Amino acid sequence: MKLMIKHLLDNGIEKNQIIQINFESMEFKRMTVEELYNYVKSNLPKDKKAYLFFDEIQKVPEWQDAINSFRVDFECDIYITGSNAFLLSSEYATYLAGRSIEIKVYPLSFIEFIDFHGYKIIEKKNLTGGISRKVENENGETYEIKELFDAYITFGGMPSLTELPLEIDKALTILDGIYSSVVIRDILEREKQKDRRQVTDSSLLRKIIMFLADNIGNNTSINSISNV
Repeated sequence: MKLMIKHLLDNGIEKNQIIQINFESMEFKRMTVEELYNYVKSNLPKDKKAYLFFDEIQKVPEWQDAINSFRVDFECDIYITGSNAFLLSSEYATYLAGRSIEIKVYPLSFIEFIDFHGYKIIEKKNLTGGISRKVENENGETYEIKELFDAYITFGGMPSLTELPLEIDKALTILDGIYSSVVIRDILEREKQKDRRQVTDSSLLRKIIMFLADNIGNNTSINSISNV
């Protein structure tokens, strides 16, 4: 969302045209759907298109009523995010009467990894007339591209890692936190929300996920999984 807001500001959209709410903030934590509607209505820019950003929208009961009302009542673009523990992306379209577009956000590509970590590719002609390529950091230190690619394979492309130096211990702490919250917690919480509770053992869930990750490309059966 921050990147989208930055993109809008860089392309001439005024700050007062943007309304952003993170429902994990105490300021908005217990907001009702009626309060959400009135808050947005009172903060809309005059005679200009509005851009509405709602993070963790599922925390507002009957949030879809407000979103559908914004679409009907105001000239605006609406961007929402929510936890997979409550709704999958495919389910949002149902709540929004099919009037939504899913924006897929993927991990960084190798080129993006280089850019986000503050490196740039330097090209030089060699003695035989060919082109040699290296990468250079902000301090002017140069590395072989393969060194950066090895780092990319080791650390992965999660954007949050770009805020840290490329140190394995710190990276693993961040990645384990993402894995625990997005994969483990969301699956368990979703089962709880759906009142199914078919998945209740977080330790067993971790083992199954690790088994499947280790066996990508291999034939897998229920029997082999049961032996985990």
